[in-house]
Amino acid sequence: MSELAYAMTPPTREERSASMDSAQSDVDNVLKVASALREFNTLRQEGIVSEQEFLEMKAKLLAVGKDELGRSPSGDTLETLVEATNEMDSSRASRISFADDGGGDLVSNQKELDQHEDDALDNTIAVVQGTWQEIKDALGDGVAETAGVLLFRHVFRIAPQALALFSFKDCAGGNVCDELFENKVLRKHAVKVVTTVDKAVGLLKKLDKLIHILVDLGKTHVNYGVEPAHYEVVGEALLATLSDALGDGYTTEVHEAWAAVWDIVKTTMIGKNYDYMDATYAI
Repeated sequence: MSELAYAMTPPTREERSASMDSAQSDVDNVLKVASALREFNTLRQEGIVSEQEFLEMKAKLLAVGKDELGRSPSGDTLETLVEATNEMDSSRASRISFADDGGGDLVSNQKELDQHEDDALDNTIAVVQGTWQEIKDALGDGVAETAGVLLFRHVFRIAPQALALFSFKDCAGGNVCDELFENKVLRKHAVKVVTTVDKAVGLLKKLDKLIHILVDLGKTHVNYGVEPAHYEVVGEALLATLSDALGDGYTTEVHEAWAAVWDIVKTTMIGKNYDYMDATYAI
């Protein structure tokens, strides 16, 4: 029998029965996922799981089912969805077990954990904004140019080859030297960079607005030939600049706070702009 003839042959009773059983299994699995997601949402509303945990699990389910649930789901898709659902159940079970073992009131513990995380973030922001204000007060009106030139001195100290990325690359014969840092184009760009830093620091308590700015900035820098590794260079240069400016005031706490903020900036600007890299952006 030809392949065409075989394809046009009506299914046997056994084949129809197997197909119906498979379809019913698909429906049962989808219903299980939907039910589990509703239950997990209830746990979120009760404060038993955090908003972040719920959103992460919801995203995982939607990401897997987005292209599949509009039509007959495949076995692999449903298997992944059910696996995600089991992960929900496991999370809930571990929390209940924790409470049963004397871990205390589950809701209170979660709220205390969330509060601790909020306090840590508030402290990081306070340290960054406070030390940045110290630098601005110390350098006065020339803070953007002075700090910007110092930043670029560190950038080209760490990675002199990065000079090739900038429009002023030939102003000193392509050399990293004092003449380069006196160049008006470099200084103008340095002011622009530090002005952006100042704006970012000011928006740390309004992360929704800051994220949009950083996403757009990251896309723009792709067109300039900036690679993920360059963000590591700028981050190191920024921390060195802060150390120079603050002197003894550049404590371990200050270093860690600024490093944490830069990590947010770096990760957001890199985003999904580099398809050849995985989500960790290991460099």
